[in-house]
Amino acid sequence: MAVNPINSDIEHVISKREADTGVSTGIGDLDKVIHGLCPAKLYTVAGFSGIGKTSFLSDLILSAAKEVPAVFYSLDMPVEEVQARMLANLAGINYHRWMSGNNDSGDEKALQKAAKTIRELNPISMDLDAYSVYKPYFLREPDLEVQRASIELSINEHYEQGYRAVFVDHVQKVVWSGKDAGLAENLKTITDVFKKMAVKYNIPIVLLAQMTKDMASIATNRRDPTPLMSDIYGSVFIQANSDVVLLLHRPEHFKQHKDSMEDMLFANRVENDAKIVVGKMRSGPGPCIDVDFHAFAMSWKNKIDGGI
Repeated sequence: MAVNPINSDIEHVISKREADTGVSTGIGDLDKVIHGLCPAKLYTVAGFSGIGKTSFLSDLILSAAKEVPAVFYSLDMPVEEVQARMLANLAGINYHRWMSGNNDSGDEKALQKAAKTIRELNPISMDLDAYSVYKPYFLREPDLEVQRASIELSINEHYEQGYRAVFVDHVQKVVWSGKDAGLAENLKTITDVFKKMAVKYNIPIVLLAQMTKDMASIATNRRDPTPLMSDIYGSVFIQANSDVVLLLHRPEHFKQHKDSMEDMLFANRVENDAKIVVGKMRSGPGPCIDVDFHAFAMSWKNKIDGGI
């Protein structure tokens, strides 16, 4: 048992707190509220299907990698698609038009510049083999499959190599090695493991989370489709273990559009009514952050015309 008196060196907390704000999210108004992505904290980002959760996570990863090496566990998307989204994000080009081969003149130059910027960031690692959270006794076994699939062992290995931020897309796809108690109950254990790892390694860990109800039923049955904490699948357990919960909302996503799908995808649309709802902080619910969503580049940006 470790004995650690907390009162013998308490003065260092004063000076540490003056500058300890975590790595930037890239969105200034959000940083003001949650103080960036801070060490030893677990963050959950949730939103309805198609709202832009993975795009938001890409924004966070690119911003974090300006300051620290980051590791990304993508259980939903292959490496090349992640890379393409990041390139379009930084280049500010229309992702859908690029993927269809209908590039504008100047897109190639913008993409090359974005590629150079990404190469100059701190390393961003993707471990495609790690997808499971294991009971402790499993991790003591010299099983090669366990060694490859364990997110805990992967985070430990990355930490030893200097990686200081972790991102997971998405938590409901993480596999629990123990007795299956149903997805919601399994999430209790899985998120608890992630929280303990955030504290153990003193790093921020960010989890994407799916909602329980589909977008159409929310829009139909609620006058205001702004997401609620209770909409998250496994909400009780995710809330309990998360230090911060962010809910992504784009009112434009719920509107019936007369434009063709091609016009919607290929137009360089900016939705200036997007929001990040701070559903939970340790001090209670936070404010609603107004942001812009660049639909063409699939990126969440600072509000051009001011703050909260």
